[in-house]
Amino acid sequence: MVEQRYIILQDKASCLPAFLLSPPPNSHVFDTCAAPGMKTSHVAAILQGTGWVADDDALNLFFIASKFFRKVWAMDRSEERVEVMNQILGECGVENASVFHGDFLKTDVSDKKFSKVKYAIVDPPCSGSGMVKRLDELTGGNAEKGRLEKLRNLQAMLLKHALKFPNLQRAVYSTCSVHEEENEQVVDEVLLDTYVRQHFRLASSVLPSWTYRGLDTYEFGKD
Repeated sequence: MVEQRYIILQDKASCLPAFLLSPPPNSHVFDTCAAPGMKTSHVAAILQGTGWVADDDALNLFFIASKFFRKVWAMDRSEERVEVMNQILGECGVENASVFHGDFLKTDVSDKKFSKVKYAIVDPPCSGSGMVKRLDELTGGNAEKGRLEKLRNLQAMLLKHALKFPNLQRAVYSTCSVHEEENEQVVDEVLLDTYVRQHFRLASSVLPSWTYRGLDTYEFGKD
């Protein structure tokens, strides 16, 4: 059943973003760094087949034909990973999803085709230091400070950009990293952004059984 994609095996932690986003049926969702598509497929399942993700090659034609019926958007900047995502979603029978290749930071979130986007997942490139059963030199367990700084800057930019969708109601930020630079520091920077402070707040009690949501040296560390 696993080989035929009737069942998708995922680590519990990787299931949290879509679970916490919890978009109701017919919601418009944007997955900003979507490949290889596991979170996209999870969101599509939560939407119970009511969502739709656009294919880059058919964007203009589809918009004319569908009059913006597309509800789930999955983007990734890696063309190779986009091909893998298309294959995975197809094997999983995700018919309400369409994938497109592109740089999310160059995406005009104010475009009218995104006017109904109310939910977003930001799972950006990271050091992968939280991935188990991988060698440290491959996952970044001993990542250099310079690399972490570059990743942190990119992650913060991606999250801030996602929060610019004009009608966004909820966004979930996640990484596969154990480093403070890629987690608490990113969240702290974004929460201090003027636009973000005026339009958003950090959700509370999203995981009531968890005593801490991060390092307690941050105001948001203890929920």
